[in-house]
Amino acid sequence: MNMKINQSDVHIIARNSDWSETAVAETLKTQVYNDKHSWKKFLELFFLSLGIGFTVIGILFFFAYNWNNLHKFLKLGIIEVLLVSMVLI
Repeated sequence: MNMKINQSDVHIIARNSDWSETAVAETLKTQVYNDKHSWKKFLELFFLSLGIGFTVIGILFFFAYNWNNLHKFLKLGIIEVLLVSMVLI
């Protein structure tokens, strides 16, 4: 069983033992807090999902704004392509 230690666990152990402050700080740094690699991975995924989300919303608003000006066959084609792509996915 792989249990992750958290900040409150370290503070409880430090309060009830003779653990030095430097050892507590080192344990928090290595076991609890995130390093540069974790932050970089988080930020890459965050900004990638944010960019994809804004792009999809922009396309959606584009079609919503111009929906009345589109020809009826184009409207049906767009809806059909969306339905077929959802079924394939």
